[in-house]
Parts: sequence; C-alpha cells; structure tokens
Amino acid sequence: ASISATQRLAALEAACSLKSQQQQEAEAALARLTAAAEAAQEQGRALQQQLEARQKELEAASNAVTQAQQQSAALATQ
Repeated sequence: ASISATQRLAALEAACSLKSQQQQEAEAALARLTAAAEAAQEQGRALQQQLEARQKELEAASNAVTQAQQQSAALATQ
C-alpha cells in the first residue's frame, strides 16, 4: 500500500497548515504574556511610587515626633 505523491502532498500541506496554526496560537499567547508582563511592570512602578510617597510621609511624621520630643524635653528642663 504505497502512498501516492498527491496523498503525500496533501499530508504535507495539512502538516504545514497545522504548524502555521500552532505558530499563530503561540504568537498570540506570547502577545498576551507580553501585555500582562508590561501591565505588571507598570503596576510595580505605581506601587514603587506609592511606597516612596509613604516613606516621605513617615519620615516627615518621624521628624515631627522628634521635634515635639525635643520641645517637650526643653520645656521640662525650664
């Protein structure tokens, strides 16, 4: 039972079509992953900015507490 050239050609075309479809699916998956990674990176940058803002607020509050303690100590020694 030999396979004719036409059958072989049809099988090759089917294999190429399947490979092309798989490649398109892989490219679409890669595009989705890339978009998700970029979104995560952007979210990370936003969180970093929030963290830096909170650190500045904390530092300002800490400075205010230190200043209040110093004033309190100065008043206590008078």
